[in-house]
Amino acid sequence: MITLRNLQEEAKFGQKMDKLLQAGKITEAMKVAEEHERLINVRQQFSLSEITKYMTEEHKELTNLQLRKICILSDIVESAGIDMLELLRKYDEHLSLPLVALLNNLKRTAREITKIVDAVGDYEYCASFGDVCDEIDKRIKDLFDKREI
Repeated sequence: MITLRNLQEEAKFGQKMDKLLQAGKITEAMKVAEEHERLINVRQQFSLSEITKYMTEEHKELTNLQLRKICILSDIVESAGIDMLELLRKYDEHLSLPLVALLNNLKRTAREITKIVDAVGDYEYCASFGDVCDEIDKRIKDLFDKREI
C-alpha cells in the first residue's frame, strides 16, 4: 500500500542518493541503495492475512474480491499474451516490435500473479480456478462476437 509515509521515505532516499552521487561517492550510494532494497523487501513480507486482520468485514470482503479479480484477469492476460505472441511469430519468427517486448513483460507479470493461486497447493482449487478463468474468458469472447464490447 502506498502511504504518505512511504512516499516521504522514498523522497528522502532519492535526496540522499542524489547527494551521494553528486559527491561522487558511488560506493556509499550503492550501500544506501542496498539498504533501501532490504527495507522494501522487509515491508513486502507481510502476509495479506496480517494486514486484513485490522480491516472491517466489508473491507476484507472487498479485498478478497479484488484479489480474486486480479488473479483471474492475470490468468486471462497471460493466456492472451501467449496466444498473441504465437500468432505474431507465425508471421515473423524474430519479431522485435515494441509491442512484443510489452507483451512479454505483461505475460511475465501476469504469470507471477497467477503463481499466488498455484502456491495454494490444492489441485481441486487450482482446477476450479482454471475453469472459472476459462468461463470468464469465453464470456469476454462472446461479448466481442456479439459486438457488445
